Amino acid sequence: MVFDLDALIRTVRSNPEARDALRRELLTEELLGLPGLVARLTDRLDRLTDRLDRLAGQVEKLVEAQRGTEERLSEVKTIAERADGRVSNLLGADYELHEAVRSLWSIEAAVGVEPGALRPITIDDLRPQLAAAVAAKTLTPQAADAITKVNGLFAWGLGPGQVSGYVVVEASLTADHTDVERALARAADLERVTGVAARAVVLSDQVAKDAAEAISQRRVAYARVPPRRQGPQLS
Repeated sequence: MVFDLDALIRTVRSNPEARDALRRELLTEELLGLPGLVARLTDRLDRLTDRLDRLAGQVEKLVEAQRGTEERLSEVKTIAERADGRVSNLLGADYELHEAVRSLWSIEAAVGVEPGALRPITIDDLRPQLAAAVAAKTLTPQAADAITKVNGLFAWGLGPGQVSGYVVVEASLTADHTDVERALARAADLERVTGVAARAVVLSDQVAKDAAEAISQRRVAYARVPPRRQGPQLS
């Protein structure tokens, strides 16, 4: 039997039914179903791509929301830090101007005088001497102003109206070298103006490292006076 391949090819090309019948004979069911499978996979891939696009949009929104939350938290932290600083400043000012200098017995112990030997004085008690020193140019106006800003002034004497010494008090929640140097400078200026010994005293709750050496060398008298009120503890 002679097989006419050319005739078969022409038949397959011109007759769809013959072409489908020949395909079923030559190809497996898996291969025949491959176009449909590819179409279904393509459709699923399209749907998956669409879902991924929507998911990416949702993630971006979450990222933006997270950024907004972080910015708001940063603002809240800044506000809290400012409030903490203001409260700390208020507590520090109250400590320096009022609380520490009321610790008269601690000051007397630091100076080494008997309890009850010191009496508080005001800058008005020294103003005439300071004014005279400024007029005589033995004291600069800046140094005179510095003496008026001490946190506490005390005097002790041998009898009524007699002054045998002054005490210049600098108070700070945490004493550092500036407190020490300021107390020493003001005491030295007061001693030069009045001709009476003046002792520098530093009061604090804590001591910074740069002040600890001067205190340990007893360049200034020192007393620890814990504050009655603590500042806020923010984490």
